[in-house]
Amino acid sequence: MGQNPHAPAQTLLNPACANQATYCHPTFPMKLTNRLHRFIGLVHRTHQLPPAVLMHIVSNLTSYSPLYRAAALRCLIGSAPLSVTGGQPYLARRRAVRLHYGV
Repeated sequence: MGQNPHAPAQTLLNPACANQATYCHPTFPMKLTNRLHRFIGLVHRTHQLPPAVLMHIVSNLTSYSPLYRAAALRCLIGSAPLSVTGGQPYLARRRAVRLHYGV
């Protein structure tokens, strides 16, 4: 167990990925994977917070880590009404949400 049968052969031979149960790209460093897992966990923990709390987290530059603020911003963008986001791509939605909420 531990090797992804759908991964390319060179990935399965990558020593950096020997202990991983999931696909690991041979050129990405392990720190990127750990950071991504932390970010996903933070998004999962912040997605139930009300918009007022998310705005406080995003706007407070000194009390929260950049990764936590980015996760809160992603949740704030996801919970913004369609009248604010207008069905735009993510970067345009992010700009619109930051402008709308003033963060």
